[in-house]
Amino acid sequence: MGPIIIPNEAASPDSVILTLFRHFATRDILLVAVIRTGIRRYAEQIPAPPADDDLCGWLADLLVVTHRLNARNGQVFWDLVGVPDRVAYFSRASAHSVDICSE
Repeated sequence: MGPIIIPNEAASPDSVILTLFRHFATRDILLVAVIRTGIRRYAEQIPAPPADDDLCGWLADLLVVTHRLNARNGQVFWDLVGVPDRVAYFSRASAHSVDICSE
């Protein structure tokens, strides 16, 4: 199912809700559709692993892309993944990281 477009910019909130629920029987089904679409669009922007051995270059590209995507998504991303204290999370992650690209 493609995006729902409401041509009338002056549409009332009630007409928007009716238009949405014409396509989605419940709020839960609407939420699932929104999350699936968001994850699909997110995944489409992730660079594919390289066919050659340049994993470090790919990893750098992957980190740049995921950082950009996550920064654009803002707080909602962190709310969905359930990381309430991002500073502590990244401190723990960096403490356990290994530099695989510094050979």
